[in-house]
Amino acid sequence: MALCQHMSGLHQNGSVQKCHAPEWVQQETARTERYESGKTIGVDVTPDALETLIPTKNKQALMGYYISVFSLVPVFGLGLGPIAIWRGIRGWNAIKVQPELPGKAHAIVAITLGSITTLAHWGTLILIMYNLRFSGR
Repeated sequence: MALCQHMSGLHQNGSVQKCHAPEWVQQETARTERYESGKTIGVDVTPDALETLIPTKNKQALMGYYISVFSLVPVFGLGLGPIAIWRGIRGWNAIKVQPELPGKAHAIVAITLGSITTLAHWGTLILIMYNLRFSGR
């Protein structure tokens, strides 16, 4: 039985066993050595949490998302709803071309919320016009 787990690093027969550090410890050690030696430190290309929340690399999806939220304001939704749908579709198409691009959820929200607000605002406008026309006024 190896005693490496018990910090002694000795086998039962008295030989020394090498204990390997976890991968993240090895990576941090390598980064520290590169830093101390003056070499450049590589930056990970994985998206961070902020890029996931605000996909600045997919501006169409991001703009569509914000426009769709602002289209919830009464009257503004008449024009902003269709623009949000258009921006959301453009953001979705950008993701199809470059699958690693963030902003898929923002594009879906832009298309969905833009569609809902467009239907609601234009439907309300049509009903108001219909009632004004046939209400006897």
